[in-house]
Order: sequence, then structure tokens, then C-alpha cells
Amino acid sequence: MNSQDITRALIDTTVARAMVEMDADPKRSVRKLCDLGRQFSRGRFQNQIFAIFQDLLRNDESPYYQAIDFLLRSNDPKALRQFGINIGYNSFTYGAQILRQKQKELSFAVPWVVKLRLDSRIPDTYDSSFFASVVRTGLTYGIYSYQLRSMDHHEDMESYLAVIQSHPECAFLWFLSDTPLTEKQQKLLLSCPNLMVSLPIDAPSTASMAKALRRQKTLFGMHKVYQEADAAAYLLSFDHLYSQMEQSVFFFLVADDSCSKESIRAVSDVVQQYRFTPIQPFFPIEVQEDSRKIEQIITANPAYLLLLPDHMARTLDTPTVSFEELSLRNIFYRELLADA
Repeated sequence: MNSQDITRALIDTTVARAMVEMDADPKRSVRKLCDLGRQFSRGRFQNQIFAIFQDLLRNDESPYYQAIDFLLRSNDPKALRQFGINIGYNSFTYGAQILRQKQKELSFAVPWVVKLRLDSRIPDTYDSSFFASVVRTGLTYGIYSYQLRSMDHHEDMESYLAVIQSHPECAFLWFLSDTPLTEKQQKLLLSCPNLMVSLPIDAPSTASMAKALRRQKTLFGMHKVYQEADAAAYLLSFDHLYSQMEQSVFFFLVADDSCSKESIRAVSDVVQQYRFTPIQPFFPIEVQEDSRKIEQIITANPAYLLLLPDHMARTLDTPTVSFEELSLRNIFYRELLADA
């Protein structure tokens, strides 16, 4: 057992004990979990996050107590610990150390998360074997976090879940399409405690899907894909969406491709302000801008990588570029896209 395994096991044991104590004194236990999180923090990002939560939780009436209590009681404790440690330790601490070392050695930026869009309707699109190759290569660069977004009807979900299951050390976030999952697909999620799925908040099937996932204690969030024209509405308030959230703690705002950088940052500013002054018990996240902020803290050289189903990609400095052209830029892209 190496030092990484020992540290992870220690964190898991300590958090498990604190979660058991939740029934006796929920608020004290939540504060203790937050204190423990900061104590184990070795990265700049986690230290900042836990410091913020320590400050927010000084208010005994904070909605975050209700949100955390619901999160702990509505999900499998082991799965919560696995997903949380994969993000907080494997990605933001251990993986971040590898990322920084690789950047220093190779003199170019490496993203902390790789994002993929899935659409089986696109001719000759990549499949789950390419996804498996991306994860295997990403791990050698310290990338322990991956985001998927379905644009189709989840036809290939089983094969992608097999890849996720084979990498229990990674954290995966999957934005589902409007198409409801089959009962078989819902059950298969139980084999992937390192995965959080997100349901589209406006889909007709979301309410029933949320109830089914809650019954089987699967970790999930809700998301809204917002257009450029919608951005102004979110600058006022998104509290009204809480009634649609089926008691999900995480609410993701996903910018449509039509959104300008200015609109995304404006929405992100409102999200950040809400996190400091919450009214309802949920935690909003502007996916694109929050990912960028994490990248800035983790590494000195921010990077961004979105892989599209038509073998095109988007990076921080390129709106669209082919996989073939991207592979010529440096060894990271060449190795990552080798099986495309």
C-alpha cells in the first residue's frame, strides 16, 4: 500500500465515523466534517472551499445544514464518501500534484477535467472504447475528473457505465438528456458509486426519475441548459426553480453554445453571490465558469478541453479544432486522442 492509499483510507475512515455521529448531533457533526475536510486539505482549492463553508456554517440557521442533512440521509454513505474523496483528494490534491508536475515538465497546460459530449446519431462518432482510452491516458497526467453530456437517447449507456465502473478512483458527472432512463439503466447506476447523474430540470420525466433514483439512493443533481436570452432571468433570481428540484442539493447551470463569455460570467457572479447568501437548501454551480475557476486555483496555467461527437474539440484558445489537428499540438493531445 502506497502513501496515497494510506491517506485515502485514513480520510475514508474518519469521514465514515463523522457521518455515523450525524444522528446524535447533526449540526455539530456537519461542522466537524467541515473542520476535518480543511484539516485533510493539501491543495489550495479545497482549503479555500472549506474555509468558506466554515464561515457560512457559523450561522445555525444556514440552509446548508438542511441541504447537507438531506444529502447524507438520501444517499448511500459509502457512495457519498467515494465520490467526495475522488473529487476532493484524488482530483484536487493527488491529481493536482501530478498535473502541476506535468505542466512543469512539458511546458503546456493540462486540464483538471475532460468533458465529452455523446451523440450516437452522429455518423462515425466515438464510442465507449475511446472514452476508456481517454480516461486511461488522462490518469497518467493526473486527471481524475470527467464530465459527460448526453445529446441522444442514452442508447450506449451500459457500455459507458462499464468504463466508469472500471475506474473507481475517478469522479464522473453525467448530464442526461430529456429521454428518461429505462428501469435497467437506473439499476445499473448502483454499480457506479463514483458517478453523479444530473437530470434536466424541465424534462417531463424528471419528477418520476428523481423519485426512482431517491428510492435506490443514487446520487443525482438537476441541471438547466440556459440560452443567451435566458441569462438575464438568472441575474434576477433562480430561487423559483427550487420547487422543481425534487429536493436535489446540486443545481447545475449549463451554458448553451450560444452564450457569450460575458453572459456566462454574469450568471456565474449571481451563482457565487447566492452561495454566500443562500435562501433555499441547494448549492448552485455554473459549470463552465466554476470549472475555470477551479483550474486557475489548481494550476498556474488554465486549460479547457471539450471533446465533441463529430471528432472536433474546443480548447481555451480555439473555438473548434479537429482531433487530427489538435493531436499535432503536443504529446498530451496526441496520446489522449490516439484511439479516436
